[in-house]
Amino acid sequence: MVLPCGVLVNLVLWHGSVSPTGLRVRTAQFSAISFDASATEILSTLHRGGCLVMPDEQTRRSPERFVRWLEDNRVSELHAPNAMVDAVCEAAAEEGLRLPTLVEIAQAGEAFVLSDRIAVVAARAAGFRTALIRRGPWGHLWADDPLVRRDAEWVIDSIHDLPGLLFSR
Repeated sequence: MVLPCGVLVNLVLWHGSVSPTGLRVRTAQFSAISFDASATEILSTLHRGGCLVMPDEQTRRSPERFVRWLEDNRVSELHAPNAMVDAVCEAAAEEGLRLPTLVEIAQAGEAFVLSDRIAVVAARAAGFRTALIRRGPWGHLWADDPLVRRDAEWVIDSIHDLPGLLFSR
């Protein structure tokens, strides 16, 4: 599939109208240059006056190294597939990193899915406390996951239990 120039121009202009601009924009050049998503990373960042930051190939392929690299380079924007976003969030949780400068995550090639892992990392970076409510079939399955047990401050059976937790502290 070929991306017409007008579509790319509109995407870059739209991104510039809804996202931060200037030197505080530090975008990870995650996509391979041969992948069409790299055009969005590059052009959108440069259009907004930001800085394009490029990891080496070994760092790009290792979530553990990549998450440290994101923090060390104060990256504010990441364009990556869902699997890598989840892996980065898991590595951040494992390392106890909050990634406070990472304020925008964009996804290309598939629909973005806000997983529990991404939600917990985002909530912690914003200074929120986290609770997993066991509801529905997935809530019960996820509630017993060791990583969720470790990362969620509370695991509760009903939303009716939440006020008691909030007002008891």
